[in-house]
Amino acid sequence: MTIFTPIIKNDYRLYEQYVFQAKARTLTCPIVLFHGDADNLVMQDELLAWEKFTTRKTRTIIFPAADHFFVDKHFEQVVGYVNQTIESLEIVG
Repeated sequence: MTIFTPIIKNDYRLYEQYVFQAKARTLTCPIVLFHGDADNLVMQDELLAWEKFTTRKTRTIIFPAADHFFVDKHFEQVVGYVNQTIESLEIVG
C-alpha cells in the first residue's frame, strides 16, 4: 500500500485542481446529449454548456427515472438516437 498511496494522492490532487479550458475551435457536427433525469453526478442545467462546442444543433435526450448509468437499461434507444443523427447528416465532399 505504501507504493500506491502517493500515486493515489497525486491522482486526487490532479482531479481537484483541474480546470477545463475550452479551446476556441468548435465542432461542425451536431451534438446529441443523453441524460438520466435521476443522475446526481451531472445536473441537467450543465448540459446547456455543450452548445458552445458546435456550430450545429445540440439535441438533449432525457431518460426518465434513469441515473448516470442509464445506458445499461437504454442501450438500444441510445444507439437508435445515434444512428438517427448520423443518418440525418449532410455529407459534404
